[in-house]
Amino acid sequence: MIQFRIGDEIEIVNADAVEDVRRATVTRFMSDEEQGMSPEIEEYIARWIEVTLDGITGDAGKQMVMFGTDSQYWMNGRHVLLRKADSTTVKDR
Repeated sequence: MIQFRIGDEIEIVNADAVEDVRRATVTRFMSDEEQGMSPEIEEYIARWIEVTLDGITGDAGKQMVMFGTDSQYWMNGRHVLLRKADSTTVKDR
């Protein structure tokens, strides 16, 4: 598991469409309770990560990424891959 910190610039890639790369910034980490989940969810979700997608304003730009106990990341019901963005390529685009 990659250790992310608030403010990290990341790339989000759909696992089934690796050419679809989105950039985002990690904005906060949330607990199950903050997400309105019951304690049983701990069996499935290890961490909630809020990100803000680059180029999208307002609430639509804020997304939740779930890190499951299966060591997989999920966003909007899709398996995604996360990686830290190379700061030079982020600034150039």
